[in-house]
Amino acid sequence: MQFLNVLLLGGTAAGAIPLLIHLLQRNKRTTVPWAAMQFLVPRDLQQRRRLRLEQWLLLLLRVLIPVVLGICMARPLLTGIPPSHNRTPTSLVVLLDDSTSMGARTQRSHPAARAANAVEELLNGLPRGSEVSILPMSEPELPIVELTADTAGALEKLARYQPPPAQSKPTASLEAAAIQLQKAHHSRRWIVVLTDFQKSNWPEEEVAMRSRVLERLKSQTPAPLITFFDAGASSTENTAVDSLAFTELPMGVGQRVHFVATFKNYGKRIYPNFGIRWKIDSVVRSNCTVSLGANESLQASFDYSFDQAGEHVLEVTSDPDDYPADNVLSASLSIQNPVPVLLINGRPASEPLQGETDFLEIALQPAFSKKSEATSLLSPK
Repeated sequence: MQFLNVLLLGGTAAGAIPLLIHLLQRNKRTTVPWAAMQFLVPRDLQQRRRLRLEQWLLLLLRVLIPVVLGICMARPLLTGIPPSHNRTPTSLVVLLDDSTSMGARTQRSHPAARAANAVEELLNGLPRGSEVSILPMSEPELPIVELTADTAGALEKLARYQPPPAQSKPTASLEAAAIQLQKAHHSRRWIVVLTDFQKSNWPEEEVAMRSRVLERLKSQTPAPLITFFDAGASSTENTAVDSLAFTELPMGVGQRVHFVATFKNYGKRIYPNFGIRWKIDSVVRSNCTVSLGANESLQASFDYSFDQAGEHVLEVTSDPDDYPADNVLSASLSIQNPVPVLLINGRPASEPLQGETDFLEIALQPAFSKKSEATSLLSPK
């Protein structure tokens, strides 16, 4: 027999309290013989025997109450009896790989769909009374489903989940699964990892770390069963929008903003007509076609001047492929109205750059003529 909470076994020591109270409250009797005692002794012996038996039974009951309560709180586990997998309630933790590569769409397989179907089959096949937790491997500290016995509700939350375009964290996910199992209520425990085993998500330099985490999981009491499910696709061709760069300084109406996007071909296929689109507030503002070679990177630029202040969204997209999630990048931009600045000139001059505020005006708004496209957030007058 093992106990899930060994520390709570200390509560059984409370069984000594009723025994101590009984010993401390025992009354010392004094025997006083008198004339009629010989007629009462037989009757008194019978009553004392009955009362002593009742008192011992009552004392035993008082001692057993805290002892049994402490054992129950320590959650005993009978390890010698193998559980029935068909009927024994299970504490299941699902680690769902929600990285970008899981969104691959090929004719033969769809990793995200395969993983979702596997989760549905797992939850529908759990014995009555089981509990489940679903953790995204990109952010395992933010569970999709906290540990719950409502498997139907867990499937609904999973169907509404929208994964971010991010890499998975296998080592952190296994550690988060161990934390979830500390909250589990059943002796039969199961961790299922649904992933496509992409090298970018399972780097070789983390093999030792993952091995240590797995050893800690196996040393838990009770030790969980760990299953890895390969939901990967066979496609190796992928192009992506790797990065999007632009100035992070405050931008104003009329200012020309320069955007630079980097595109990467991770496969061996050559794209002679690789399409790139730039959108502002969901409206296409620029289209271009470039040639993208095998394992090649290239940059494309886009300039735009906003004519209205407020929040705007820039979106750069490339031609879709088997992994559509990484073919788009977006950025939110806050465009400000120019700030009016009144310059007071104590000595006006008719000649350029002779007045006391002429150079200040140029510094605040570096434009030498009205035809210049250069503008700033300041509008001096």
